[in-house]
Amino acid sequence: MKLSRSHIICYRVLLCISLAVITYLATTALEFTFVSPMYDKINHFAAFFVLALLVDFSFPNSRFNTVKIVSLIVYGFFIGNYSKFLTTQNVFVI
Repeated sequence: MKLSRSHIICYRVLLCISLAVITYLATTALEFTFVSPMYDKINHFAAFFVLALLVDFSFPNSRFNTVKIVSLIVYGFFIGNYSKFLTTQNVFVI
């Protein structure tokens, strides 16, 4: 599928906004008593699924390859380690 330049810019803006929102939510000390560990895993999956789609659509000239996957993994580890020092959250690797 060929994307127009305006669509690519829109996806890149959405990617930046998503990264900012996810980073903010992951690094703030918000405590929700109703959030179960399963709900937390569903949130992680949804966040990275959306990020994967936005990364893929933001850079359509390359396939969804190792570079895109590794960049998402590095971002996940960064957020996990950063939030560990700022909040009371525990970092779990599945």
